[in-house]
Amino acid sequence: MSRITSKQAVPCPPRQAAYKKIFTYLNRLRSILALIIWTFLTINTFLDPAKTFYGYYTYADSDNQPAVWELTVMNKFNNKSANTCSGSGIFLDCYYDVPIYGTGILADSVCRSYYPIDTGPFQHIGTFFANCALPSGDQIYLPNNIYATSQWSLMLSSKEKGCMSALGEGKSFPCDSYTTMNGRVVYYRRSRTVASAWCKEFGGYYILNKLTNEQEVLIANLSNSTKPSLTSIPLVNDCTVYNLFDMLGCSADLTIGGAAGHISTSAWYGETVGLWTAYTTSSPKNNIVSTIGDLVSVETISSHQGNITQIRTNYKDALRCFLFFVVIYYRLTSIYYPIWLVYTRQGKPLWKLVTRRHMGLVLHKRERRNFIVLLFLTIEAVVSTEDIIMYCQQVVFSYPTFFNLLLKYMSITRIIWPSAFILLVISRLIPMAFGSKFAFAFSEDLFLLSAPVLWLYMPAYVTSKGADLFQGWRWTGNIVHHFTNTIYNVHNNQIDVLMLYYSLFGSFTLILCWTNIIIGYLWQTFTHTSSIMSVFLSNNISYRIRTHSAMHNGTIENILLTSNQQFPPEIAYQIVKAKWKSTNLCEAINLASEGFVSLVYGDYLILGITEWGSTSPVFNKSGHAAVIVGYKVAYNPSITIHTLTSISSQPKILGVPDLF
Repeated sequence: MSRITSKQAVPCPPRQAAYKKIFTYLNRLRSILALIIWTFLTINTFLDPAKTFYGYYTYADSDNQPAVWELTVMNKFNNKSANTCSGSGIFLDCYYDVPIYGTGILADSVCRSYYPIDTGPFQHIGTFFANCALPSGDQIYLPNNIYATSQWSLMLSSKEKGCMSALGEGKSFPCDSYTTMNGRVVYYRRSRTVASAWCKEFGGYYILNKLTNEQEVLIANLSNSTKPSLTSIPLVNDCTVYNLFDMLGCSADLTIGGAAGHISTSAWYGETVGLWTAYTTSSPKNNIVSTIGDLVSVETISSHQGNITQIRTNYKDALRCFLFFVVIYYRLTSIYYPIWLVYTRQGKPLWKLVTRRHMGLVLHKRERRNFIVLLFLTIEAVVSTEDIIMYCQQVVFSYPTFFNLLLKYMSITRIIWPSAFILLVISRLIPMAFGSKFAFAFSEDLFLLSAPVLWLYMPAYVTSKGADLFQGWRWTGNIVHHFTNTIYNVHNNQIDVLMLYYSLFGSFTLILCWTNIIIGYLWQTFTHTSSIMSVFLSNNISYRIRTHSAMHNGTIENILLTSNQQFPPEIAYQIVKAKWKSTNLCEAINLASEGFVSLVYGDYLILGITEWGSTSPVFNKSGHAAVIVGYKVAYNPSITIHTLTSISSQPKILGVPDLF
């Protein structure tokens, strides 16, 4: 029997070898998934300014922001013993006998139009339930298998007030117009001054032939005040504005669906109005008719395809652009530039450098410790409250593509910035009150902990506010009594943007802060690591249990703790935590993302830091410079600011190397 010598390898048992192979495969799969997720998050972070500016641009015209409202209502009608409507304001269980004029399908007919017995106090959509005698003598009952009907909104606008007196119910009022970037003219609020246009808002009955897709709208005709009647106007699906000069003898525009001021805010930079307008004439989709005793139950399914235009002052856009340009400048000079220097120093293709060195890097973690940057991002988020609300609506009510849905969710995520700012303020106050050893650093996991809750809960919560926030409806009309889309109330229910943000997102902001602190503290206590994100999204990262070993000379962490910038222990640990397992060296790209660079002064390579485009060497409190020798860095008592300035006033800037 042969003996196994010390130089011979002992083979693993078959089961152990199989487990090892499975573990290796799973670890490789995890690394690939982590890289994919990390790449997506990093690209999303990098493109954040582009997405924000694109959002500003798209809301400048409603063609770019679809908002489709699909509503279903059910009403019961009494078509056997109902009484004639008196016009006294009670529009329940009654009917009108109305002749129909115009050029639509029902022109020259006479219809008995019924009101339901159970109209809701804020029922925005209704049904045209009627018995009609056609010119041929035939009787038709609406709705039926061929014709779908609904009751919806309209607006009539003209430069001549008298031009609108014969068509549509309600009082005319002066209104302000806005021209979108695509040249469309929309009316968005009741004018408080002398205006060049007049508007009238009212309801109408929409009738759709489901077989031919032909559609018409019936509007109250006021030419004979003693006898109610309706005017039929044929519609084309993709045309929502019709000039009625041939019908009225003067120029007036009929806007299908009217316009709804869904949100109106005020601030020092002016007013902001979110205006919904239709981009098709679609309203009735289907009706389900059933008989319950002597009553007829009608379920109306309607679909209204529209867009939202955000009408705002140039001051608001200028403010937001200024804030974001400052943030972009900080990112370019304080984060991207040092990372670029590391990339050029490595001399490797980008994809190889990224796959090997990403280590779960949170690209913008440095800015989450910068008071000015977070303050500006917080102000931008609050100023953009209207955008966030509208994105929440669109996530719930519209049907965007996956890419557009992703953009909307990322835009909603902006409301996390105020929480980040509050956490930063708390992290600054705690060391001042209790000492630097109590400082904390939870910025990396802020989005991980908050985004899932935010995406799942916030759109539904904001949308559920409904009429509590939006002032886009009011009752009008007697012949067609309707809770119509309106711009009349834009000023009435206007709210300060700060109060709006607080009422919608204030509780979420505070809860998010406490959740982040509690979960972050528990994670750091039990895992001895500073970040959930970097653990799950990293492949090569190495962690240590925090001890006083960090105070030993010759480590980058010690350099930070004893520098004149006075990094708190938690912050210093977060900066240097990404280390190679084999060498325990701090990875260069992670250091560069914190602004660290190498400065060449003659024969000396000095550790430097860059921020806001200004680069300076790292010194300790005694004024000694941090000198890099190989992979080590230490303060050299013989090298001070005077030594360096005597060598060069403009040192060459290089990427920082991996450091011990």
